[in-house]
Amino acid sequence: MTMSLIQGGVTVNNGYGRDDLKRIRQKNGGVTPSGTWRLLGLTVTEFRFNMRVNVRAYQIRENHFCAVIESLDAGVGYTDFIVYIDRKYLQGSCEYRLIRNHEDEHVGIYRDNLIHYAPLLRKELTDAVRRMGPIYVDSADRGAKQAQAFVQEKIKPLVDNMQRTVDDRNANIDTKQSYESIRRRCSNW
Repeated sequence: MTMSLIQGGVTVNNGYGRDDLKRIRQKNGGVTPSGTWRLLGLTVTEFRFNMRVNVRAYQIRENHFCAVIESLDAGVGYTDFIVYIDRKYLQGSCEYRLIRNHEDEHVGIYRDNLIHYAPLLRKELTDAVRRMGPIYVDSADRGAKQAQAFVQEKIKPLVDNMQRTVDDRNANIDTKQSYESIRRRCSNW
């Protein structure tokens, strides 16, 4: 069993206005709070989990196979991060720098979370492969698909917990107090 981490790079995009950022956020499943809160920056990425399962299938009789996992290669992590900063704030300005620092905190949260969960994911994947006994199927291909579904089902609770943790940590820095602190450091909002 092998597992590699997908640690996306970071691209900064300063070509969109506030309304564009709201649309991008909504398109990516985020909700923009109402009231006086203004979206000045945004970090977008996607969680990725992929795996390739190879099984060895032994024909028992016609259209009856016993399949066992021979190898599993998994990749887990995040796609490239796109950091959006409202075009109103030019690179080099105080406001741009603070928005970028805040968005870099989000990137750090995703990456730290991945590093924290990597050993747990590796252990859970290894345990899932060990726990899975032979699969009796009508084709070798179906054996690989069922093995993959079994492993995904076994690690889903851990992946869900990983996602909740990253969401909670991101919410902890997206607070009214955090934004007020940022706004006090520059004058051209």
